Amino acid sequence: MDKELGGKKLQMRPTTCGRNAASMRRSFSTYNALSSKRIGVFGRFDRPYATMNPQYESVVLSTFFSFYENGFVYKGLRAVYWCTHDETALAEAEVEYENHTSPTCG
Repeated sequence: MDKELGGKKLQMRPTTCGRNAASMRRSFSTYNALSSKRIGVFGRFDRPYATMNPQYESVVLSTFFSFYENGFVYKGLRAVYWCTHDETALAEAEVEYENHTSPTCG
C-alpha cells in the first residue's frame, strides 16, 4: 500500500488507510489462494491465516492487555530485544540484522 499511495498516505485519515490495507489484503489473499489451488497446493483456503482477521486481532489485543495489566508494558528510551528461547533480554550487540552480524557474536 505504501508503494501505491506514496506521499498521499500521509494526508489520509487512519481509518481510510486501514480500509485500503484491508481491501488490498483481501485481493492478495484471493489471488494467492487461486494461484495455489491452480498448482495443486492443499490448504484451508476457506479460512486463510490473516493478521487483519478480527479474531486474530482480538487475541493479540487481549494478550497485549494482559501484559499491560501485569506491568510488563512501559515506555522507555529504546526497545528491549527478547530471546524467546532463553527468556532473557538481549544486548544490542547480540541482535543480528539481515545485512549485518555483530562482531561480538562470532
